[in-house]
Amino acid sequence: MRVLCWDCYAGASEDAMLGALLDAGAEERALRAALYKLEGLPPFRLEVQRGVREGTSGTRIHVYAMQATNAQPTGRDQHSQRGPFSFEHDHEVMLQAVRDAEFASLDVEYMPTLGQLHEHPGLESDDADEQSDDAPEPTWSIRQTLRMAENAGFSDGAQRIVRDALMLLEKASAEAEGIAPREVRERQWLTLRDVLHIVGCAVCLELLHAARVVCGPIRTSGLAATARVLMTDALCVEDSAAAQVGAIGAAILTASSAEYATLPMLRGQQAAYGVDNDQRTVRIWLGEQVHAAEPIMLPADAVGLCLVETTCPALGEAAWVTLAAQLMAHGAEDAWRTDAIDAQANRASVVTAQCLPAQAGSLAKLLAAHAGPGGVRVHRVQRA
Repeated sequence: MRVLCWDCYAGASEDAMLGALLDAGAEERALRAALYKLEGLPPFRLEVQRGVREGTSGTRIHVYAMQATNAQPTGRDQHSQRGPFSFEHDHEVMLQAVRDAEFASLDVEYMPTLGQLHEHPGLESDDADEQSDDAPEPTWSIRQTLRMAENAGFSDGAQRIVRDALMLLEKASAEAEGIAPREVRERQWLTLRDVLHIVGCAVCLELLHAARVVCGPIRTSGLAATARVLMTDALCVEDSAAAQVGAIGAAILTASSAEYATLPMLRGQQAAYGVDNDQRTVRIWLGEQVHAAEPIMLPADAVGLCLVETTCPALGEAAWVTLAAQLMAHGAEDAWRTDAIDAQANRASVVTAQCLPAQAGSLAKLLAAHAGPGGVRVHRVQRA
């Protein structure tokens, strides 16, 4: 069974999650085509780039709202473009050609209000990735977003994730603010980026064809109020070096995941990374789940020692000091960290604890919260 695992070892943000899904193999052209189907959005530009955060290379997503500068409408279905070149074209005539076009560029502008996707000299993006101060950023309600997604004709699976994420946001926001869910549903508070990230993640999850989605332990410096309501079942590990988890990211994780659990062991595993501008990195594991046998519990009077180890994302000094103290409290005689490089040439840490056989089980369980799909390894050794 093909399994997708969210591995949020440095917080979780919706743009890093979308980047990780593209890095895992979701087709960018199909994502752009899906977002193009959303009616009622203003012009925007989607950029897909490689980025590096704390030594980890991953895919980064930027959404820029576009601002018309000198494009003047000249009729119901036509507009003129003034600049170094002047021209007019009929959007209805071009619509089918645009739908059939190859989305070869990583930087393509989306013109939903004109019914097409194309480059346009008369539109400029704000370099600061924000709307201008003169024009407030447009927002949409949960009801409007649901209607847009329903009218877009997405697959049943993508529709379900979008719907569940929005309903979770409605319920959790109402609970966090102490108001009726209907008030949250009608309020216009979802930004362009919120809408595109929720829909984009739902579409990409379907494109990856995973039979099961699991969310592993989340290292975070804290949860936003709404996220706290959404993630009561999550395995959250407090880490001051990690970023906070917000409401949109928490809603996508909860809506897409069958369960919050320690990461399962996978065969033929593939790692993919997404990064954002706020030092958050999300990793995805894809592979076939291995149903391992129950771990062998060694008798308390067994001779010799055990080494319990796992490979995890690179640990900072503060995170390592905290983990080492936990290992010693659970019976480790010694513990150490070794720097490593994983198969994707990203920094990693191999954490090893030395203990008596009687403590191997509890230490393995503790390290499982930090382990990747490679799992926890237990070795018998002899004292020299």
